[in-house]
Amino acid sequence: MQEVAIIAGASGGIGYEIALLFAQKKIDILIVAKSKRKLEKIKSAIEQQYNITVFCVATDVATSEGFVDINNFVITNNLTVNYLVNNAGFGDYGFFTERSMEKYSEMLGLKITSLTELTYYYAKQMIKNGKGRILNVASNAGIQFFKLQVFVYATK
Repeated sequence: MQEVAIIAGASGGIGYEIALLFAQKKIDILIVAKSKRKLEKIKSAIEQQYNITVFCVATDVATSEGFVDINNFVITNNLTVNYLVNNAGFGDYGFFTERSMEKYSEMLGLKITSLTELTYYYAKQMIKNGKGRILNVASNAGIQFFKLQVFVYATK
């Protein structure tokens, strides 16, 4: 079994930088984000520069299918997850009652349900294998308040 680090939300920002840190340590990675195009570009650049294997799963982690897509890929490719980085996220801006409930449901799915599913499943495997690490990337928004991003801050 090939050992990997899963990095959710790896198409930019902190997730991309974390992917580079794993690559520098010569740890193969499975990067996850919505945009297949961005993931493929990152894959090519990291594999060329660091000589590691980069796997890509283009999926929406905010949905239950996101977890299924990741897990199916791990099983199909005979991978062992030694590291999990839950970094996927997004924000929204505006008065609470003027934003869509659909957007709030998506945010809850991503920041709470998906994070819990990924952590639960891969933590069990890490315990069984006797090794592994999990990083849940958060934000100082969890201890702040801005009236036009109330829900974003509440989900942190």
